[in-house]
Amino acid sequence: AYCAFEEMLRETGGNGGNDADIREKEERVLAEILRGILTEPSSIDADYYTEGELCRRGGQLEIRYVEPEGETTVGGTWTFISFDEAARENVMVVRSGPVNMTLAVAPDERSVCEYIAPGGFRWDLYTLGRNVKNTVTDSGGELELGYVLEAPAGFLYNKMTVSVRLLDAPGGL
Repeated sequence: AYCAFEEMLRETGGNGGNDADIREKEERVLAEILRGILTEPSSIDADYYTEGELCRRGGQLEIRYVEPEGETTVGGTWTFISFDEAARENVMVVRSGPVNMTLAVAPDERSVCEYIAPGGFRWDLYTLGRNVKNTVTDSGGELELGYVLEAPAGFLYNKMTVSVRLLDAPGGL
């Protein structure tokens, strides 16, 4: 396992050729993901647990996991969530696999992302960050993202909460 952007650093020489400099810390984690398109305050689209990894490289933290197959999830889709500890409210979510999307969420900022659905259908989506609560450190925590998604069908309020707990930690899971 490795941090998602490790290969890019190696290719550009960003680590001086020393692989140990890339990953300062990597932990196995259990992540609970609550994801919803909110049509009313309690709507939840997906709720699942999955094993993943939590990586630290410099001031960057990254949570990485694979989405399981389910009624409202697309199995085999990798999700990478990253942020700089100095700017915890600026979060990048990258989904790769059967569904591909890169989403930037920061409070009160609008951004564009390309969404590629199974079958290769592509379209641009726009996001407006509403709230970001981020307590994730390299010992776990919780990340909550709220954003408005402007899609061809209209506007949807989305919420994603990722709770991260270390596996194999003393007194942990």
